[in-house]
Amino acid sequence: MGQCQCPNNVQNSQIDEHNTISQEIQNKVNVEKNEQINISQINQLVQVKREKTMQINISEISNQEIQLISDILCNNLNLSCLTMKFNVKEQNECFSLANLLQEQKNQTNLVLNFKQLGLEGILLITDSLKTLKNLISLSLTVYLNLSYKENNFKVVKPISDSLVFLKSLTCLSLKLWLAEKYDEEFIDLVNSIKYCQKITNLSLSVRHLSKPQSMNSLLDTLYNLRYLSDLTLDFQNSYFRDLKTDIFSNDNRNKNSKITKLSINLTNSQINDERIKFITSILQNNKLITHLELQLGPIKSDLTIYYFMSDQRYQLNNIGIQGTQYLCQSIKNLQDLVSLNLNMSCNNIGPKGAEQISFCLLNCQKLTNLSLNLSNCQLQLGRKSIINSIEKCKKMVTLNLNFNHNAYLNYEQDLMEITKLEKRISKMKRLTTKQFTYEHGYEIFDLEELL
Repeated sequence: MGQCQCPNNVQNSQIDEHNTISQEIQNKVNVEKNEQINISQINQLVQVKREKTMQINISEISNQEIQLISDILCNNLNLSCLTMKFNVKEQNECFSLANLLQEQKNQTNLVLNFKQLGLEGILLITDSLKTLKNLISLSLTVYLNLSYKENNFKVVKPISDSLVFLKSLTCLSLKLWLAEKYDEEFIDLVNSIKYCQKITNLSLSVRHLSKPQSMNSLLDTLYNLRYLSDLTLDFQNSYFRDLKTDIFSNDNRNKNSKITKLSINLTNSQINDERIKFITSILQNNKLITHLELQLGPIKSDLTIYYFMSDQRYQLNNIGIQGTQYLCQSIKNLQDLVSLNLNMSCNNIGPKGAEQISFCLLNCQKLTNLSLNLSNCQLQLGRKSIINSIEKCKKMVTLNLNFNHNAYLNYEQDLMEITKLEKRISKMKRLTTKQFTYEHGYEIFDLEELL
């Protein structure tokens, strides 16, 4: 959800033409990782003047190669969807790349992925973006490992300033992974997004947020984006220990929102029973959601993750029964929900929390796709109540269920109980795709063989 790419109507109109030369383009331009593109390969691209989409993926690039690519792109008047993934280190390379972008006046869809771009490179690239007034889709990824607070301002501020000029954007994806906390810069960034009034798809992926003002500013911006329908928020590895939930109480800023697809990732962000209200406030004011993805636990369910709980680098969430109840009350009010991906692994929801989830599923009768990760959640008998509810979801066709590391009986008894649940799932003939995962401690059961 929320990923920006070339629109379907553009892709469909060129599918025949694209098929005839796509392999040639891929062989010449889409270079494998750690390989360096050959200048003779770039020169061969001059012959390709009909292509409307192009992807250039180069791990190491020189100033001369950027200039050659620039000449090729200038000769291709049909090009409207451009993807560039570079590892840029030198200032002169950044200067050439910025000039390349400024010459792409007709670009409507742009994907930029940079590593080791540097502060000077950020300034040059963002200045170039300001000139691309026809852009309707922009995806920008920046990885930087800068340890000084002032550097965060120098990186994020130019990006914020450039967005003010891109008022035609309908799709925006920003992935900014910096080394330090940068709440003030994030606030400036989301305030700049308000100028992009036509946005329908928004994806924000940042790290190390900590202040409630950041979330409050975000909600303000979402309120101003009246056409927004697809929203992705990836704030994993943030520090929400001081997040005050009173700013979300009775929050009606987005009650008339048109969001239908929502994805939120708050893995390892110190979310507890109170701080989960940030999510519930968004859900309560977005009743039209049809596709929902919530990542509130680590993806890997290995028990060894508990060894890291005392390590400050691993701030696991701690959602209990009350937080689960808040969340489920919000989800069950989504009457049009057809797809739910909920990961609450390594939280303390227990059997009573499992019952809340089962009650929630009973109210989601339009569900066709369910992915539920409840590993390491001390479910005990709550496993059975969840299966009971899934059986009553008559429209469900896809099921992915993870009950790893929820043993509470001895080995033999637990295996018998899990086998019964698996048999019940196997009898759900309406399921075209089903996956049931269970591990008892460190031992992995192959249920297919057992049955």
